[in-house]
Amino acid sequence: TADVDAMFKGDAESVGLAPARERYLVYDTSVEKLGEIQNENPQGILLFRDELYGFLKTINREDKTNDRAFYLEAWSGLGRYTYDRIGRGTIDIESVCVSILGGIQPGRYASLIRGAVRGGADDDGLSQRFQLAVYPDLNREWKIVDRWPDKEAKDVAYQCLTRLAAMPVPDPGADNIPAMRFDDEAQSLFYEWWSDLEHELRGGELHPAMEAHLVKYRSLIPSLALICHLCETPDVDIPGLIPIEPLARALAWYEYLRSH
Repeated sequence: TADVDAMFKGDAESVGLAPARERYLVYDTSVEKLGEIQNENPQGILLFRDELYGFLKTINREDKTNDRAFYLEAWSGLGRYTYDRIGRGTIDIESVCVSILGGIQPGRYASLIRGAVRGGADDDGLSQRFQLAVYPDLNREWKIVDRWPDKEAKDVAYQCLTRLAAMPVPDPGADNIPAMRFDDEAQSLFYEWWSDLEHELRGGELHPAMEAHLVKYRSLIPSLALICHLCETPDVDIPGLIPIEPLARALAWYEYLRSH
């Protein structure tokens, strides 16, 4: 009776069930296991690979086509996904949200870009989803820099991440997920930038692969503005308004990223 009562009260430890493990990072996982981790961490997961080529090579295998499709759908952070596997049964993921971070050699990344440019199976939008990709610019001037790491900056960053991690996570199935919008000044600036982007996209001068890349900046710029606002505003109200300063930072990122 005590076990049944504990089960209905949601006391996992009382009935011998392992509590959900809070996760932020995964390194090497199957998409099925990643789905289970996602269900326990609806705020999203970061997949980190020091060498992204191995990850990309794996999901390009013929027997891993479903993996590639999963990561394509996980980009927006808004979708649902359902697995039906004999071993694991049916897994419903209410909120699929995965970010990917890592490094790759320029030559190997170029092969991914060439696949998108040629068209065919590789032209599925995967390369365009790496929106923060930057190409290494070699500085011809070199000098030794021998100094202690900036501990104060590290502490500030850690405190920011700790604060963001403690923010309440909305129910993935909720109809009214808290959202933020630009204030009037920021909205006017965003409309100005957005209008210029849309006219360029329709100008017919961009390669289709570049069009597919730049069109995703419609959501990237507001996302970066939101992140900047959350990082720089300790007492942010949600829902609330995003002022022009974080948007200006996001647009500076846009110019930098586009140059790469």
